[in-house]
Amino acid sequence: MKYLIIDLKLVIMKTFVLSLVVLCTSLISFSQTSYPCVKFYSTANLGGGDCQTTGTGSNKYYPGYLTQTADPNYTPTGKFVIYFKSPIPVGVAAPEITSAGIDDGSGNILLPGYDYKYAAYKDDITTVRSTVTYCYYGSSSNQNIFNGSKAPFLAFKILYSLSDTSTCGGVTAVPSTLPVNFKIFTATRSNSSNSLKWTTSFESNNKGFYVQRFYNGQWTNVAFIASKGEGGFSSEDLNYTYSEVFNFKGVVQYRILQTDIDGRSKLSEIRSLSSGIQVNNVLIYPNPSAVSGSVSIVLADAAATYDIQVLDNAGRVVKEYVSVRNTQQVSSLPKGQYLARVTEKLSGLVSVEKFIMQ
Repeated sequence: MKYLIIDLKLVIMKTFVLSLVVLCTSLISFSQTSYPCVKFYSTANLGGGDCQTTGTGSNKYYPGYLTQTADPNYTPTGKFVIYFKSPIPVGVAAPEITSAGIDDGSGNILLPGYDYKYAAYKDDITTVRSTVTYCYYGSSSNQNIFNGSKAPFLAFKILYSLSDTSTCGGVTAVPSTLPVNFKIFTATRSNSSNSLKWTTSFESNNKGFYVQRFYNGQWTNVAFIASKGEGGFSSEDLNYTYSEVFNFKGVVQYRILQTDIDGRSKLSEIRSLSSGIQVNNVLIYPNPSAVSGSVSIVLADAAATYDIQVLDNAGRVVKEYVSVRNTQQVSSLPKGQYLARVTEKLSGLVSVEKFIMQ
C-alpha cells in the first residue's frame, strides 16, 4: 500500500509537470502568433452611429470596453476601423488602444492636446477578425482631429489584456482622406478592342470600381470590378484591367467610379479613345447644351495638345483655350450658335464643329 501511494503521487506529479509544460509551450506559441499589430486604419464620423453611448451620469454605457475607467463627462466623437497585420484568432479579445497620436516619423507618438478614451465595439471573440472597429470618446473640450481634412498620419500603441508584454506600437498608417489612390489609369485601342488599365497604390474601405463609358451623349456603367484588397484594404500596388469590344465612330470616353463599402464614391480622370474613322478630331456634347449652359469639347488624341477658339455668329473669338489635352469644358456663354475651331498643335490640323448654347 505504501509503494502504491508513492507511485500514485509520482503519477500525479508527472501529470502536473507535463500539463505545466504543455501550458507553457502553448502560452509561448500563443505569444508568438496571436498578437498582431496594427497594419493601417480608416476613420469616420459617428453621425448617430453604433458608437453612441446610452444612459446618463454614472449609468452612461460605453459599447465595448475602455482602456480607462468610464467617465460620464466623455462623449462619443468618432471611430477607427483598425486593420491588423494578421488575423486575431478565436478566443482572443481585441487589443486595447492605450494611445493614438501623430507619428513623428520615427515611430514616436505625439499625443494630441485633448483627452481621449477608446473602446473596441462589438468584438466577437468567437470568430477570426482582421479588422476591429474602435470608438473614441473625448472630454467636453475635445476637438475631432482624427477625421476628414484634419486627419493626421497616426501611430497606435495597443495592449492585449492577456499579456503585459504584448504591447506593440509606432505603426504609421494612412488616414481615410485617401480612400483610394489612383497611381496609373490608361486606355488603349487595338483593332476593335478597348483596353483599360489602372493601378492603385493604396485602398481603404474599397468595394470596387464601376467602369463607365461615355458615348452618344450619356455615361453608362459597363462593368464592375471588385477590389483585390482583402476586405477592401491594401497598402501595396494593385493592378486592374478591363477590355471590351466596342465598335463606334468618332470618340468614346472612359472613367472609373471607385465606390466605398459605405457607399461613398470618387471619380477618376477621363480617358478618350478614337475609332480612327471620324471626319475630324472633335466631339462636342451635349449638343445643344444642357440647361445649365455648358458643353464639353472632347479631343480624339489624349496624348496631343490643342488650341481651341470659340467663335460667335459674327466670327468674333469669345473664348480661347491654349494647350488643351483630352477635354475642355465651355460655359458662361449667352444662348445662340457657336463654332469651335480646334487646332492640333503638332500637325496644324484644324477641325471646326458647330454647337448650340441654350
